[in-house]
Amino acid sequence: MVVTASTEVAAQIASYAANNCPGTTGWCAAAVETAVTAVTGIGTSGNAEDLLTNGSLESAGYVRQSIDPGSSDYQPLPGDIVVCNEGYASSGYYSEYGHAQIYTENGWYSDHKQDGIYLYSNENALYRYEGKN
Repeated sequence: MVVTASTEVAAQIASYAANNCPGTTGWCAAAVETAVTAVTGIGTSGNAEDLLTNGSLESAGYVRQSIDPGSSDYQPLPGDIVVCNEGYASSGYYSEYGHAQIYTENGWYSDHKQDGIYLYSNENALYRYEGKN
C-alpha cells in the first residue's frame, strides 16, 4: 500500500479510536465521531443510523465505498468506518439506532474492542477516508 496524506490521517483516526474512545457500551457512534473529530477538526453528529444519511462523515473527508463490508473481497484499512442502519439484539435489548465501528491496526473498535466486524443489518455501509476537499 502506498502511504499518502490520506492514509496517514486515516491511521491517526484509527489510532485515536483505539487509544482514547473505547469505554461506555452503547455509545458506538460517539466513540467513532470523537476519533474523527479529534483528528480532522470536523465535527460529526448523530447516532450510527444518522451517520448513513446526514453527510457528516463526508464533510470530514470520508467517502462511501461501493464494496459490501461483509464481502470476502473487502480488505479493511486502518481508519475504515462501517455503519449499520440497525443495531444489535443482546440480553433482550435492541439498539434501534444502528452501529458504528472503526478499523484499527488491532482490529475493530466502537465503544469497545470488538472480536471482529459487526454487521447487524441489510444496510452496512463502508466509509474510507480520502481527505477533505
